[in-house]
Amino acid sequence: MQTVFLASIAAFLIVLYVIFRFVKNVVSTLIWGAVALGVVLLAAGFLVYLDIRDLRENFSNSSKLVLLAGEQDLVLGLEISAFELDATRLLSGSELSSLKEAYGKREFKTMLGNSSMLFILKDASLDEQASLGEVFTLVNERFSSGKVTSLLREYRKGNLIIYPETPVFKLLRLFPGGVSATASRAPPSEDASRTA
Repeated sequence: MQTVFLASIAAFLIVLYVIFRFVKNVVSTLIWGAVALGVVLLAAGFLVYLDIRDLRENFSNSSKLVLLAGEQDLVLGLEISAFELDATRLLSGSELSSLKEAYGKREFKTMLGNSSMLFILKDASLDEQASLGEVFTLVNERFSSGKVTSLLREYRKGNLIIYPETPVFKLLRLFPGGVSATASRAPPSEDASRTA
């Protein structure tokens, strides 16, 4: 009787030891996984921070190439060096022709040239015969709200190509609606804060 009792206690202790080792290994794996995930998230966050800082410092005064594309081809191109009307230049026919060839091959790096960023807004209703008035009407209709959400929506749909796609833009593509909802939220007005 005593041997059965001792054998059952020994079996119980062995099972307890195996369970303890298993749980310890699982917890250890989870901890190391969490640490690895934390390191990856910190590195990604740092890259996004550097990218945001670079965009903030250089975006307004760097050269940007903005192209409007129809169903098959480029319709219009602008080179913007600063956000002022006199700093915007309409691309010539020969410049647009050379970009059309690269656009057909999706060679965005070639299209970028000396510009720091390339933006291509696609709309099937545009054709090569579109007038400047039609183009500006389309852009005004598309972005009449004046909010970032219009750009984000077009970017997610694939109607806006941004090259190079930096970490900030990759992150914006990943978030389904949270970023655009936050971006569209108006800041509280002074009147609303007084009544609350």
